[in-house]
Amino acid sequence: MTKYTCIIIEDEPLALEKTRDFVYKVPFLQLSATSITRSPDLPT
Repeated sequence: MTKYTCIIIEDEPLALEKTRDFVYKVPFLQLSATSITRSPDLPT
């Protein structure tokens, strides 16, 4: 089975956690890195 390496870039910590949990459950995905980044264009 081919494995796909992926990264998660998210501005919401909870969304990053949920996405990371999903990636761990999918056998053909391999998580390489995560980053919490807020765009300066988004309101706080």
